[in-house]
Parts: sequence; structure tokens; C-alpha cells
Amino acid sequence: MKNTNQWSIIFKALGNPYRLQIIRLLGKHGKMSVSALTSELNISIKNTSRNLSILQNVDILKSLGKSDHVYYEINPDVPKDIKQIINLIL
Repeated sequence: MKNTNQWSIIFKALGNPYRLQIIRLLGKHGKMSVSALTSELNISIKNTSRNLSILQNVDILKSLGKSDHVYYEINPDVPKDIKQIINLIL
């Protein structure tokens, strides 16, 4: 069970509409590149990368570098309690 400080960090990471959209897009499409997410979100690469980094820092996302691209996906090893929250978003 997470303490209140840990939950506060997780909810802060989820407290942005673009980050929620990223989770929905990855839930729908699986792995996506930064450029594909940028196109779908209609925001800058810098803004997309910053939001992806925030979600990755709380272990909601994981990344894989492949052929000069970075692909993101929802972390399949995310703890059960966080997975339940992600399922509410999807």
C-alpha cells in the first residue's frame, strides 16, 4: 500500500489532460512513438516529451528505443493499485 506522499505524486502526474490523453492513446494503440503522440495530441514535441517523462518517472509508462525512435507503452508491470486507476482512465 502506498503512503499519502506517493499517491500525491501519482495523482499530480495524472492531473493533466494531455497526460490522460497519452494514457488513453497508448491503451488504444499499444506502443506509439513520440512523433505519433505529438501528432495525435496536436502539441509540440517538447511538450509531449515532458509529459511522457513525467508519466515514466512514476512508472506508469515504459519506453523502448528502436531505429532512431523512442516508443512508449503503458508499463505492463505497473502495480495493481495503479493499474486500477489506469483502467478508469481508459
